[in-house]
Amino acid sequence: MTERELFLQALEIKEPAERAAFVEHACADKPDLRRHVNQLLKAHEFAGQFLDQPHPVAAAGEHTGAYASDVRAAETAGIVIAGRYKLLQCIGEGGMGSVWMDDQLEPVERRVAVKLIQAERDTSRTFQLFYDAELLAYALMAYTISG
Repeated sequence: MTERELFLQALEIKEPAERAAFVEHACADKPDLRRHVNQLLKAHEFAGQFLDQPHPVAAAGEHTGAYASDVRAAETAGIVIAGRYKLLQCIGEGGMGSVWMDDQLEPVERRVAVKLIQAERDTSRTFQLFYDAELLAYALMAYTISG
C-alpha cells in the first residue's frame, strides 16, 4: 500500500486511537512510512483548522469584504484584504475566482500569492470539495518540499 493510500484510509477513521492503531499496524515494519503518514495526518489536521476562526481584523469587518467577480483587476489592486494582504497584481483567473500577487504586511513582510474566491462560490458543496482537495494538495506539497 502506498503512502497516499494509507493516508487517505487513515483519514476516514475519525477516532484518534483507532486511527493511530491502524497506522501502527499498517506500517509495522516500515518506520519511515509510519513517520511520513503521521506527518501528513498532522498537516491535514492543521490545514483543516486554520479557517475555523476568522482573523480578528476580518472578524471586525475592517479592510476586507467578499470578492465580487464583476470588479475589474485595476480597481481591486491596492486594496488590503483581511488586514494584512495588499493586492498588487492579478496573476491568474478561473471559474472559482482569481489569484493575486500580494504583499503580506504582517506578521512577516513578504511577497505571497492569495486566491480570492468569488462570493457566490463559497457556499456551494462543489466549492467545499475543491477547497478540501486544494488543502490536501498543499499539505502534500509542503511535506514533499520540507521532507
